[in-house]
Amino acid sequence: MRFVTLHERVYVSGRSIIADHAEKGISGLTARSIDGNVTGTSEERGPFSLVSVDSASETYKGVQDLFKHKYDQPPNVVLELVELTAESAESRS
Repeated sequence: MRFVTLHERVYVSGRSIIADHAEKGISGLTARSIDGNVTGTSEERGPFSLVSVDSASETYKGVQDLFKHKYDQPPNVVLELVELTAESAESRS
């Protein structure tokens, strides 16, 4: 899966993740990151959900530039990995 970070937020794109998101929505995801590459310590966090980024927003334009720089091609659709809190989980149910 392709990803970039902007302002400490993670944005993803990829055909399979987009298709799954469009068909049935995705929530309750966990994400594993390696903080501080010196130690290589793996940390699992979550649950997360994926939220579409408005294509007219400045964030979208910045993320598009990052994808283009990192992968030589901007994505058509960008999703933000958003950590679910108790409040956001209640509002989605």
